[in-house]
Amino acid sequence: MTSDKANQMRFQDPIDSHCEACGHQERIRVRDILALRATCSNCGGSFRQSGLRMRALIDDTVNFYDAVQIIMSIEENEGMKISDAVVEGIRPWEHLTIRDLITAAECSMAPTIDRRFRAERMVIAAIENVFPSAPKPFDYDAHLHEAISPDPDYEKGYP
Repeated sequence: MTSDKANQMRFQDPIDSHCEACGHQERIRVRDILALRATCSNCGGSFRQSGLRMRALIDDTVNFYDAVQIIMSIEENEGMKISDAVVEGIRPWEHLTIRDLITAAECSMAPTIDRRFRAERMVIAAIENVFPSAPKPFDYDAHLHEAISPDPDYEKGYP
């Protein structure tokens, strides 16, 4: 995850946390929860589930921002409009895949024999433009965020 995206998805730090094992309430550094190394000072229980929930929220938010950036790049570079309704009709923004973006681009184009191929080329070009360090080959069916940034650093961007 880039530090810009991490900074957009901030948690109060330290965060009030509730131990699921013993019920103890305490304030824990977000960095420790996200790194899945936070433990309860009362019973030693793990805050792993809290960390996993926080990671999922970050991933969903970043997936949304990634999709918006890619769509904006396509619209700007190709002079076309991909409506929110088309995208939302495929899958919720937070869970889009590369394949979903290709379908959205295809649905927004005039019907031609090579429409699917052109849509795929547009989406891949936009990803490479917006995320030049994204690993290849792309996993078309992974969440968009996982496909373009498979090893997020959940601590980056947190104090």
